[in-house]
Amino acid sequence: MSERNHPRLPQSSPPSSPSSPPPPAPDSSPPTESSTESSTESPTGRPVGDSTGSPARRPSRAARWAGVWGDARSGFLVFLIALPLCLGIALASGFPPVAGIITAIIGGVLVSPLGSAPLTVKGPAAGLIVIALGAVQELGGGDLYAGYRRALAVGTVAAVLQIALALLRTASVGVAMSPSVVHGMLAAIGVIIISKQIHVVLGVKPEGEAPLRLLAEIPRSLSQANPRILLLGALALLIMFALPAIRARWARAVPAPLVALAVTVPLGLWFGLATPHTYGFGAATYHLGPEHLVRLPGTLVEAVAFPDFSVIATAASLKYVLMFALIGTIESTLTVLAVDAMAPRARPAGLNRDLLALGGGNLVSSLLGGLPMISEIVRSKANVDAGATSARSNFFHGAFLLLFVALAPALLQTIPLAVLAAMLVYTGARLASPRQLAHARRIGPDQLALFATTLVVTLATDLLIGVAAGLVLKVALHLLRGAGLPAFLRPRAEATRTGHVLHVRIPRAAIFTVLLPLRRAISTNTRDGDGARAAHGAHDGSGDATGGGAPGGAAGDVHGPPDGNGRGNGRDTVSCGHGVSRGDAVFRDDAVPQGEGGQITEVVIDVKDAAMVDHTFLAGVAAMSQEWPATTVTVSGLDELHPVSAHPHATRLRKLGRRARVTR
Repeated sequence: MSERNHPRLPQSSPPSSPSSPPPPAPDSSPPTESSTESSTESPTGRPVGDSTGSPARRPSRAARWAGVWGDARSGFLVFLIALPLCLGIALASGFPPVAGIITAIIGGVLVSPLGSAPLTVKGPAAGLIVIALGAVQELGGGDLYAGYRRALAVGTVAAVLQIALALLRTASVGVAMSPSVVHGMLAAIGVIIISKQIHVVLGVKPEGEAPLRLLAEIPRSLSQANPRILLLGALALLIMFALPAIRARWARAVPAPLVALAVTVPLGLWFGLATPHTYGFGAATYHLGPEHLVRLPGTLVEAVAFPDFSVIATAASLKYVLMFALIGTIESTLTVLAVDAMAPRARPAGLNRDLLALGGGNLVSSLLGGLPMISEIVRSKANVDAGATSARSNFFHGAFLLLFVALAPALLQTIPLAVLAAMLVYTGARLASPRQLAHARRIGPDQLALFATTLVVTLATDLLIGVAAGLVLKVALHLLRGAGLPAFLRPRAEATRTGHVLHVRIPRAAIFTVLLPLRRAISTNTRDGDGARAAHGAHDGSGDATGGGAPGGAAGDVHGPPDGNGRGNGRDTVSCGHGVSRGDAVFRDDAVPQGEGGQITEVVIDVKDAAMVDHTFLAGVAAMSQEWPATTVTVSGLDELHPVSAHPHATRLRKLGRRARVTR
């Protein structure tokens, strides 16, 4: 390999250890006092060793207090965002409103000390609404309270399953999921949320329950809308959509949900929602009353409910156990990866340790009447943007929720349900953003088919069948493109070390099933084996995907000038950080993997004998490379494959007239 194609590290600069923070992105601001603290302390407060293994100098007392104050400030901001969303998510899930608060309190106060990913915020999420509501309705058989308690039993068993997955060190399995299937699933969840919550915004009770039927009923609900309830919901929707679009600093300083509450709660009091009465509007008469407001028990102790395990062994219960455990694990894993990309100075989180803490939190939450929790991306992003430096911010967010509910529960009961529903409609609109469809189309027709299939089948049936349909289609497409059954049944990644270079050969097909063997092959030559830091974008709620690399997908892109047909010209370049190489895919970072033979300065992944290279594999390797700063990760042999689109991570197929060598 030529020096031109594979640039090396300057010999004068000593390599950093895998635990050292990566260098800041070119557009990042200089480290602050609080961000400096995050680079010298672990999430548990212990000093992190330097590249030589000796303890780092402890920060001064002033720096530590500055970090605590910064975490308290960011925790308070997240509390303001989480408060209405927790109530709304619980209501939309068929749980009592206070169940969402219980979940967030446990996610902050309990899960943070257990060792969760430092900058993530744990709590109820819109991504699990469909599963929770389905469990309540199906297991309850018409009795919502019985369904609620049986759903708690499902959540308890799912939490035990998550703990088992963490102890078996399988948290990274979720990163091999197709990004297009995940985004199609999230888009379907967004559509379902909108179909259910838009009727609450209008103040009308729909007749149907299925998502497609509810969407069809929207015109009827519009014609029968309660004007004052609609006014409250419409104002909240306007604020939620308009405020983030304002670029002024003052608009970003105050969370949109808080502004929506500040405007609509006084208006609801003026309408007299707490007192049952009627009013006339035009020629019609409408009813208002406390059924349009949040209802809470007198104390948190009264809100505690215990699981009912009477139907836990049924097929329906086991179906929801799997969905809670697997979907929750996948969403949390992707969020942890995305947050690590947002805050590159922070110490990367261990996926298995985070899943273990998450499972413990879910176990306690379900035993006490709370919703299942995940690492929630929107609140986690707000936490990072607010300057959080450690897991203390998540703890403070839970503590503020606990104090507010304990000291001022009456204020929560003045919140109109239509306002909470409007916030969820906004969340659903971001999950189901048309930009996701356009993004899948840009990657290639195969990814568009995966996205659309998962979306449509989920809406027509349920979440589990929709995801399964997307995965089956992905396997079928790979088989038709020559991947072969052995690539699925016995994926291989053959590693050979030569000095400081690790060669990894992919003999059959470089597809999603190879990501985990590839990760294991590389991990045997590195210090860190705690889960892959790879594979997808995590949905950030804005309609975009935040990749496992730099925000916005800058890391790990493949650049190749298009030919006359709009496709890559065969001299593609895949880059990550500072490494660039023509004809190969080069991913460059600043950490140095360590093996028995010393530093590994280069990892070469050879795909020249592969029948195809899929989108999930390329995106996964690009993100995985960030685990090893200052190491060049090269995917060689891509110039012998044909991309299906001009997108950097498009699927690549064997060119006509060329056949890969047959391997056993």
